[in-house]
Amino acid sequence: MFVLTEVLQHWMLKLAVDDTMQKALELVMTKTEHSEELSEHHERVIRQDHDFIRNLESVFRRGIAEGLFRSDLDPAVCAATFMALCSGLARLNINHPSELDMAKHCTMVSDIFFSGVKAPSTRSE
Repeated sequence: MFVLTEVLQHWMLKLAVDDTMQKALELVMTKTEHSEELSEHHERVIRQDHDFIRNLESVFRRGIAEGLFRSDLDPAVCAATFMALCSGLARLNINHPSELDMAKHCTMVSDIFFSGVKAPSTRSE
């Protein structure tokens, strides 16, 4: 769990202070539409997202096997949900940068998410 929290915080905090990253993400998320010219790039991004989700799935699968996460969880759903949280925070930062305390949001989102997936015996940790 700690590693995933670190990943979330690293990228979201970087997004909060890196103007180039903010502008690139804003362009990709809000200012582009399908274009044949960009289709190769779009397909690469989709493959990267797919690979990232598969890696997250393996983390959740291992966490379930080790008793860190609840045994009734579906690793694919956990991975997709975690990615959606990251994407949502990124979009909030793009749309409301001055209203968002990214460090606070990352900490709280991580806590909310991981409190929900923790196995009962590890919830007090």
